[in-house]
Amino acid sequence: MSEVNVRKGQFTLEITTTALCNMACTYCFEGLKINKQVLTTPKVEALKSQIQRLLESGWWNKRFDSLNISFWGGEPTLNHELIVDIMQTFQEDDRIDFHIYTNALDRGRMDKVLDNVDTSKLRVQVSWDGDVINRKYRVQGVGVDTTTRVLENMKYLVSRGISTSMKATVPLESMEDIESSWDSYHRLHNEMGKDGSMITYAPTIDYVNELPLLDLEKSIATFRAGMVRVAKKELA
Repeated sequence: MSEVNVRKGQFTLEITTTALCNMACTYCFEGLKINKQVLTTPKVEALKSQIQRLLESGWWNKRFDSLNISFWGGEPTLNHELIVDIMQTFQEDDRIDFHIYTNALDRGRMDKVLDNVDTSKLRVQVSWDGDVINRKYRVQGVGVDTTTRVLENMKYLVSRGISTSMKATVPLESMEDIESSWDSYHRLHNEMGKDGSMITYAPTIDYVNELPLLDLEKSIATFRAGMVRVAKKELA
């Protein structure tokens, strides 16, 4: 009887590289970050030892056959040294891949990662909300609009062959913009041609900030109406 290859699960380890961020999105539940604390070398070495210990443990090997290491922030590329250190240490292990959640504001900082690691092991998720919502909410700390800059940096990632996806947020008070955000993603999908397969509109509703009950009910009704219009466009 031939042996059946049964695939196990993937274990995801999320690492907060820094609490700092170079943007000041007004809907962000974390607020403006000013804590400059970073992981010192001894702590990074301890982290790498714990990852290796996990990979060698009977508990992990019984349940999993792959490990995804995801880098969070703040903005994770503000601590690009940590990302490069961890990736260079483990990227030769075929069981491991990597993921970065980024606002893609600073191409130079992204390059400090991309130029020093095996990018075939890396996936990147870029936060971009569509033209209207992005211009309202996703700004730098000095109030500068980031919409075009982030979009161009996302395209740059794709041009470098990086596995890239996008994430959109819809604030509760901006539900009337959900259709226009879909339109932005649709135009981008068409513009990028064969690379447009990675442009999917999967919005996250801002569930942290609260609205008065009457405003919330109105927001929900607006959301439903907007999604009906989006669904009709999807089916067209």
